Amino acid sequence: MEEEWFTDLEKLKERPEVEFLGIVVDVRYPCSCRYCMKGREALEEIGQTADRKQLHIVIAPLNNFTKLQHAYITMNIRSKVSRKGVWIHAMTKNRIPFKDRKEFEEFLKNNVIKYRKTTVGEYCIEEMGLSETTVNQFGRVKEAQVLFPMQVIPKDALELYDINPESIDFKRKIYTEAWKRILAGESETEVYSWVTEELTKEIEEMFEEEVKEEKEEKKGKKSKKSKKKEEEEEVEF
Repeated sequence: MEEEWFTDLEKLKERPEVEFLGIVVDVRYPCSCRYCMKGREALEEIGQTADRKQLHIVIAPLNNFTKLQHAYITMNIRSKVSRKGVWIHAMTKNRIPFKDRKEFEEFLKNNVIKYRKTTVGEYCIEEMGLSETTVNQFGRVKEAQVLFPMQVIPKDALELYDINPESIDFKRKIYTEAWKRILAGESETEVYSWVTEELTKEIEEMFEEEVKEEKEEKKGKKSKKSKKKEEEEEVEF
């Protein structure tokens, strides 16, 4: 409760807190897509070994973003201060199954989850309770960006986030196709232009449907009033 009230300015973060609701459309392990290969090349440039088995989780956003979001986790690592450590802690906290790969994938794909982006260091200090001294021993690792599951959202709570539960399957379909096209080598600019068009069409169709239902409802009320008036006139006669 104290975190929601005023505090010293120094205790507030300088980085923006990135949060969104999403559903997973792909889980790749080990992954060698162009995004993961680019990450390995970056590691080689700074003299770090690129011999890493990477788990790549692709997330379709349901709010706040229009582009796919990506979580990268190096799996052949044993350090608690790492993206892997962050995910294990977050999944344990949120009761997300992760020891069985199939169960893990199915859970992520079938549940709406709130994700947050922070740094490995901040998470380890704020959520795991590790000391700054301990975290600082890991050098640049503490500055690595990590996207992690913050909270599993029940279906009956989606409306609190202005998300129509009926639109989820449609978005899953659109973003799955978008990811396939990106993997096939199509430019992101073209793919996300198509995504925006499809989402806009869906919004327009939903709006038209709502207007239609509203008109039918008004028409139904009007008919009831007319019928009631006719019945009253018959009684007077």
